[in-house]
Amino acid sequence: MEVRAKAFVVALALVTGCSVGEYGTETTTMTPDASMTTTTTGGNGEASFNSMVKPLVSSCTSCHSGNQAPNLTSFTTLDAKYKMKPGSTNILVTKGNHAGIQYLDATAKSTVQSWIDSL
Repeated sequence: MEVRAKAFVVALALVTGCSVGEYGTETTTMTPDASMTTTTTGGNGEASFNSMVKPLVSSCTSCHSGNQAPNLTSFTTLDAKYKMKPGSTNILVTKGNHAGIQYLDATAKSTVQSWIDSL
């Protein structure tokens, strides 16, 4: 009987602690114009890329699209090595200035780092 009770407790813990169906973390925020914005992180790389990273790299895509790596036009076109954790050591965060322009400032690098770590 004691074995059954232990098995029941273990099974109950597994069922109640299960996160089946959960995929990423969804956050809804109100924008300054009073519209609602929903951002999904941790499970939906495309949506989080579009909301967190794409605005920061929009000036980079004149060069970094098509054949010039990294292709920053979308989450799908961004090679896997640019999505690898930890964000703090990823080249998207550690890359210095190049082509005579500032790459990303400290705040933008922190955002990209957080995005990579959320994948």
